[in-house]
Amino acid sequence: MLIKWTECTEKPTLKLLTDALKDAKKIQLIDGIADVLRQNSYRNPPQGGQPVTATHFLRITNDIVHDWKFIGRYLDVEESIIRQIDKDSKTAREKASQMLIKWKQSNGNEATLEVLKAALQDVGRKDVVRKL
Repeated sequence: MLIKWTECTEKPTLKLLTDALKDAKKIQLIDGIADVLRQNSYRNPPQGGQPVTATHFLRITNDIVHDWKFIGRYLDVEESIIRQIDKDSKTAREKASQMLIKWKQSNGNEATLEVLKAALQDVGRKDVVRKL
């Protein structure tokens, strides 16, 4: 089915796939994709680099409101933290912002702009990378 989808889609991207899965109410598959990507594609994140700042987060928060859970899982934000953010925060914008803040808090000096850009690129959000 996935092969057929990629052949029928002009520019198959991870974003298009996750949107299609959301429309089909296949949320568990989206979570599984995030797990596979995190395990296989993000084993050697960029080292060093410019620390990520609140300004960076402000630039992209509105753009990731629909993908914040997926991106958070990809960045290795713990599932319990994602659930807590989802429960405690009212708006999708606030949830996206809190996810980025928790990621930075959990990773300290390893939460760099390069790591964030690489993760966004890997999940098909080059449009967001350009804003950083």
